Amino acid sequence: ILVQVDRRHAFKQCNEPLTLGGDGRCDSPGFSPKYCTYSVMNQADNRITDFELVQVTQTGTSQSMEKRGFCKTFDRLLKVKTVVTDRHVGIKSVIKKVYQQQGVNQQFDVYHISNSFRKKLIELSKQNIVNHVWFSSRNCDAEKKKWLKGATLLAVKEVVFDPSLLRDIRQISQFCHTGKLESYHSALLVYCPKRQKFDYPCMLARTQLAVMQYNANVGRQQATVKKMKAEGKQLPQVERPAGKNIAKAPAPPKEELIKKHVDRFKML
Repeated sequence: ILVQVDRRHAFKQCNEPLTLGGDGRCDSPGFSPKYCTYSVMNQADNRITDFELVQVTQTGTSQSMEKRGFCKTFDRLLKVKTVVTDRHVGIKSVIKKVYQQQGVNQQFDVYHISNSFRKKLIELSKQNIVNHVWFSSRNCDAEKKKWLKGATLLAVKEVVFDPSLLRDIRQISQFCHTGKLESYHSALLVYCPKRQKFDYPCMLARTQLAVMQYNANVGRQQATVKKMKAEGKQLPQVERPAGKNIAKAPAPPKEELIKKHVDRFKML
């Protein structure tokens, strides 16, 4: 908590407006989560600035939790120039009605727009292209002619010239994205796994630990090779295959583990 208070105080002393990225993370898969953790990251140094833990009882519906988390977090912050979010309808609406008048510019995550566009094109074309390959190889007679015409061209135009896409694509002009926030969400899984339930104080404390752990490791240099021909090169991420037919290592008794923790706290 003290770390977050110090960071907010430092930002308040800063005269330069900030560019912040925000995203919500639900505590369970599916459409009925109990908690939503809305986190805000400073795009300049990729550190978590603030977060808000919202419980579904505070909003009544799980769909409204992300919007509430955004508003609660944003009202505690600072001088903001640009905020980077996904295309959440509720957040778009509240920024347009409230925060846009304060000079806040909203940018959309490039990944969300490009991924949505890609899915629509794939869904539209994958079967048609396969059919076209079979048809052309049998009936083309080596003729040079364009394929996109008539109904096919019209279907592609409906995707490319979709009004919502044309409206939102103007808000990716600064090439902002929240990829680092997804990395933080992966780190948050260590403390708050989605397959395990926690009460509110426990969830809050675990999230605070995740924020401190993530911020402490931002900017760490990747390990480098010190031997052989690849000296000085960065070590790649090693993916180890899952073990098969390997006996599990015997776990130590719980009494020993508890005793170790008790002895450790006695030393503080």
